[in-house]
Amino acid sequence: MAMAVLVGCSVPEPAARAQTTAIALPIPTRLPATSPTPNAIVLTTPKRLVFSAKDSDSSTDIYTIHVDGSSLMQLTKTGHAYQPTWSPDGEQIAFVIYRDLDTGYEIYIMNGDGAGQKRLTNLSQFLSNPNWSPSGKEIAFESDEGTILAVNVSDGQSRVLHGNGDNREPQWSPNGQLIAFDYLVEHHKPGIIGIVSAAGQEWAFSSTRMVPDCEACANDLDPKWSPDSQNIVFVSSRDGNAEIYVMNTHAAEQTNLTQNNNEDGEPAWSPDGRKIIFVSKRDGNHEVYVMNTDGSNQIRLTQNSAKEQCPVWASDSKQIAFLSERDGSTEIYVMNADGTNQKRLTNNDLYESCPMWSPR
Repeated sequence: MAMAVLVGCSVPEPAARAQTTAIALPIPTRLPATSPTPNAIVLTTPKRLVFSAKDSDSSTDIYTIHVDGSSLMQLTKTGHAYQPTWSPDGEQIAFVIYRDLDTGYEIYIMNGDGAGQKRLTNLSQFLSNPNWSPSGKEIAFESDEGTILAVNVSDGQSRVLHGNGDNREPQWSPNGQLIAFDYLVEHHKPGIIGIVSAAGQEWAFSSTRMVPDCEACANDLDPKWSPDSQNIVFVSSRDGNAEIYVMNTHAAEQTNLTQNNNEDGEPAWSPDGRKIIFVSKRDGNHEVYVMNTDGSNQIRLTQNSAKEQCPVWASDSKQIAFLSERDGSTEIYVMNADGTNQKRLTNNDLYESCPMWSPR
C-alpha cells in the first residue's frame, strides 16, 4: 500500500512498535448523529506554504514560502524538525523535533515566522503526525506505542484518545467532534479506519474483519474528512488494489469511487466540498487527478512522465500544491484547481516534503 505513504512527510522510522494483542472490534448499534460543520465558513485566500526539507548534509528543517515563490524562509535550525502543520487561525505551526534516543520525537509549536518555539510534550517517546483540533486548543498525535493522544496547547497536558491496538495518523473532524485514524488491530496486520469521539469514546470502525495471521490481507487507511464532517474518504485494497472509498461517520455506505485496476491513493476533499483530489498510477506513473465527490468525472491534472505526489488544496479551493520530480529533483509546484497554470515554486538543492497551505 505504498500509495498511502507520503514520501518526505514522515519522520525517520523509530524502533519497531511494541507488539499488541488482537482485540475484537465492537461497532455500536446506536450512534448519535454528529453535527455538520457550519456552512458559514469563509474560504480565505492563503498566502504561504509550510514544509520540511532536507539539505545535502541530511539536516531537515522547516520552511515557509509565499504562493508566488518568493520569500523562502527557514524557521528552524535544529536539523531534525519534521511534519509542520498550521493552526486553524494560521498564526502558529505545530511540528515534531527529534532530540536524541532518550527523548525521542516531541511535539512543538511556534509562531508562523519561527519565533516563540515551545515544546508541548515531554513523553520521551517517538511522537509524530500532529493534527490541530478545529478550536486550536488541542493537538492530536500518535506515539510509538501505537496510542493516539491529544495535548493541550495552553498547559501541555496530554490525554489518551485511543490506546487499543496500533493507531496512527489522527485526523480531527472539522466540527471537532470526532477523530479518525489508521487502526491496526495487531502490529503489522491488516489495518482499518477507526473513529473515536473527541472524548476518546470508540465510535465506529470501517470493518469488523480481523485475520490475525494474514500479512497480505486488505488494508483501509489514510482517512480524510469532508468539510461538513459527515463523510470520510480513505484508501482501501479490499478489491485487490488500492482504491479510493468514501463512508459516513457511522462507517456505513462504503463506496468505491475510483474503480480501476491500478493504484489510487492520497485523497483529499476540497475545502468547498465539491471535489476530491488524489494520486493515481493508472496511466503508468503517479499523477494528480481530481473527481467529483461521487467518483464521477475523473480528470488527470498533471501530464508528464515524472512522479507527482502529495497534492493539497488551498483553503479557497482555487489552487493545488503538490510535489513533482519533473525537473530532475523533488520540488513544490502549484496549479489551478483545473490543472492549468502549473508553476514551480521551489528551485534549490533541498529535498522538499509534502507542503501545507496556510489557512489565510
